[in-house]
Amino acid sequence: MRSGVTNKYSDSGGFTFIEMMVVLAILSVAMFVLVPKVINGVLEKRNAPVKEINGILQKAKQEALTKKETIRLRFVLGSSNFYFKEKVYTLPEGAELIEAKLNEKRPEGLDFYVNIYPDGICDYFEFKLSGNKKLLSRPLLCEVSFEGT
Repeated sequence: MRSGVTNKYSDSGGFTFIEMMVVLAILSVAMFVLVPKVINGVLEKRNAPVKEINGILQKAKQEALTKKETIRLRFVLGSSNFYFKEKVYTLPEGAELIEAKLNEKRPEGLDFYVNIYPDGICDYFEFKLSGNKKLLSRPLLCEVSFEGT
């Protein structure tokens, strides 16, 4: 026989609807705050390899516009480096330049030049890098994009 006294925990079969809604609200706010920061961090890390090259291209573009003459960047097949104004720079993630197309043609010899013109554009180039990566130019913007795994 049951007595008239009930234990308040005996009917507890889980969470109440209100408790679940509060937890979902907290999780939703956390997701709205954290997800954009995580995505921006991932994109920032992914775009980091080309920032330096784009910065150098912008310096060369500015110099070409100021001096009203073509400025050149030197690249060397089989190397991880490229050169601008006698200074040595490294390709993204230290990748080695395996193959190059410059204005739809393969360059002759090991070293070749990418031109930045006084009208603010650069040569079209497509570089195949070690590690199954590519560096592609956007001539009208005088910048590059990086594709790789």
